[in-house]
Amino acid sequence: MAPIPVVLDVDTGIDDALAILLALASPELHIVGVTCVAGNVRLEQVVQNTRGVLALARATQVPVAIGAAKPLARQRSACGRWRTL
Repeated sequence: MAPIPVVLDVDTGIDDALAILLALASPELHIVGVTCVAGNVRLEQVVQNTRGVLALARATQVPVAIGAAKPLARQRSACGRWRTL
């Protein structure tokens, strides 16, 4: 069976870094790209983290798309939790 084409949408921290590595190692998946959005860290850091993980996995040919720098429908509260606008 042919590998399933997948686009990963991440805010790369430790959990997403592991998910990227596992997805790249899976013979059942073909990672066609990664999109980055701001999450626990700023977007610039997410992109840097994502490219670093791809470099570590020797998968620098995987395209990285830069997405939203802030939530589209919620904002962060002072304590770091998401709240509805």
